[in-house]
Amino acid sequence: MQLRRADGRALLGAAAALALLTAAGQDAPKSILPGDVFGPPPAQPVAPALPVPGVEPPAAAPDAPDASAPSIPGAEPAPGVPGPAANAANPLDTAAPSADIALTGLLSPAAGGYGPGVFAGADGPVVAALMRSMQAPVASRWVHIVLVRALASVQPAPAGVRPADWIAERASLLMRLGESDVAHALVQAVPVDRYTPRLYGVAFDAALAAADPAAICPLAQTGQTLSARAVWRLGAAMCAGFDGDDIAAAQGFQTLRTEAKVDPFDISLAERLAASAGEGARLGANVDWGEVEQVNLYRLGLGIAAGTPLPDRLMGAIPAPAQGWLFRAASAPDTTRAAASGAAGAQGIVGASELAAFWAALASDPASAGVAGDTAARLRQAYAGSPPDRVAAMRALWDAAASTGDRYQGIVLSAGAAAGLRPDARFARYAPDIMASALAGGRADAAMGWWKIAQADGGSVERRAWALAVTGDATGSVEATRGRFDDWRKEAANDHRARLLLAALTGLGRASDLDGARRDLAMATLSDRWTARIDAAAAAGRTGEVAVLAGTGLQCDWADVPPAHLQHIVAALMRVGRGSEARLIAAEAVTRG
Repeated sequence: MQLRRADGRALLGAAAALALLTAAGQDAPKSILPGDVFGPPPAQPVAPALPVPGVEPPAAAPDAPDASAPSIPGAEPAPGVPGPAANAANPLDTAAPSADIALTGLLSPAAGGYGPGVFAGADGPVVAALMRSMQAPVASRWVHIVLVRALASVQPAPAGVRPADWIAERASLLMRLGESDVAHALVQAVPVDRYTPRLYGVAFDAALAAADPAAICPLAQTGQTLSARAVWRLGAAMCAGFDGDDIAAAQGFQTLRTEAKVDPFDISLAERLAASAGEGARLGANVDWGEVEQVNLYRLGLGIAAGTPLPDRLMGAIPAPAQGWLFRAASAPDTTRAAASGAAGAQGIVGASELAAFWAALASDPASAGVAGDTAARLRQAYAGSPPDRVAAMRALWDAAASTGDRYQGIVLSAGAAAGLRPDARFARYAPDIMASALAGGRADAAMGWWKIAQADGGSVERRAWALAVTGDATGSVEATRGRFDDWRKEAANDHRARLLLAALTGLGRASDLDGARRDLAMATLSDRWTARIDAAAAAGRTGEVAVLAGTGLQCDWADVPPAHLQHIVAALMRVGRGSEARLIAAEAVTRG
């Protein structure tokens, strides 16, 4: 097994690749999610090809002395990983800095970042506290994307937070959002002698989430001096094995066993990984997942890296964002990555084109043909078949996802194919779903082409498509009248979704004729500390703070999203100049609410 070393070279490649990810459209936002492409579709859609290594990074994505690992409901804590604590003075700050970390990030404005002023004017400690408290995943795929763009943008630390600690806060949240590669790359941009205790803990967790345990090695010695937690000693013994020092590794593991402070299974897992990385086969240990009933970040990260992935009975216990870690782990089995792909796409961690490329690669690999199955065949047909076959394939993808409980996963998976399908009156009855799929991938322009088809067809098709058109339309040409709303509401037969649409239109500034509908739906206004803060952040142009507050306002499923929260989020994004994202969030609410 080849282990990556944390020498910064991988970071340079990732940063260079991110700089290439520009969008095709002129007025729409740029995404670090490959697949959420803005601009006209190719004239001749083709079947998805293999991605260029390093060119499709994650969305395009957990105080001192250590950071807490992302929580896994019902799981035991990772060995030696402590809970949150306040920032402490950094004993390393007396050393002369080796590099400037005043500006850090992976996304320049040209590559889709929000610019160095993304958190300018924000109260750093307050925003950091909001970030630490945020539960993931957030309800909205597009709020996730906005938040990741803000966190990954090249930027300085806001007032009141040390630069290295700000990097730690960003990486910690990115990791909890499922963006393991982005978090890991952000941390690796910092020279080790600039680390604070907070960053040490986050770096350890990010390395585990990215299934890159070799990245722990430059940190292990100092990590042991900053924390008495056994996880650092496990890391040090493991790294000795990586370096071929079998004696030191064996002694370290034996000491941990003798002290009996670490679960023997966790020691065996580290031994297995150390042995697989070098010559020391005698250190190898059999790993029996039947010995444990719970999973944690340590077991998940090391298990993937060691080629001993979790069994299905434990996989079902991991949190939704960890699906992003699994999909990004190149060493994970194809079956594991395939199982994680749908949830990762729906959350916003993985883009539609990257999903298509993944399934295309499986289909072209004889060893993975069984894993690819119907999904790869349907997706290829959706991109490269005749128009009737393409529509039939997309419908099959949607139905298959619906059968597993989340139709939106199929909507995202087909986004690139939907955006590249020329509007055709023969398929008018499917126009609303094709529009929803194109919008899921950020292609409002393609969706609006199908709105014309829906209008021409009239009836139920037009009524269902209207809500997507009125939210996704950037020109204001689609009428937002009471009659249109009431007709759509009858089709929707869902008052919660109707309230979400009305809230979204209010946030977009398009509900001036809908006061009566607001009264009929008993729409309540909301005024509290959260609304005051997001409104004030928007008025001051603090885009990053708006993104963080948007995430805190959607820490639930769509069925539980307060319409007032959606209204304030959409309005705030409009006010800070992120209108395209605001419209896509509004359209997503109509699709998923």
